[in-house]
Amino acid sequence: FSLGAVAAGRVSRRIGVARTALLGRAAHCVGALVMGVVLGPVALVAAYLLTYGVFGSGVMHRALLHREASASNRATVLSIDSMVSFFAFAVVSPSLGLLAERTSTQAAVVTAALVGLVALVGYLPALRAERVRGDSSPAAAAA
Repeated sequence: FSLGAVAAGRVSRRIGVARTALLGRAAHCVGALVMGVVLGPVALVAAYLLTYGVFGSGVMHRALLHREASASNRATVLSIDSMVSFFAFAVVSPSLGLLAERTSTQAAVVTAALVGLVALVGYLPALRAERVRGDSSPAAAAA
């Protein structure tokens, strides 16, 4: 996780916070997808390390929330993000457990990864805002 966070910080200085968040989340989902389809313990461990190594890029998700929220509503935005995430996990986790029980663990992991990839669309407004502003520097993300 810490390696992913360090890498995300460096990458964001080059390509912007929104692109880094998109890239990190996509890498996380692709790693989960690989875990779902890979054969053999060595490949599974490698996919696991990739997936959770890049998850440090979730820092960019939070940077986007900080940047897009105003000072007057930032705490509310961060709180809502947390609550929505917990609610989604509470709903999806049992569903994936049922899917795994009725099909296979691999099918559930692949399904979760594909849903995560579809969710990348949620980063597009931040990417557009970053382009319009023309400033993707870390200082702009912190403002």
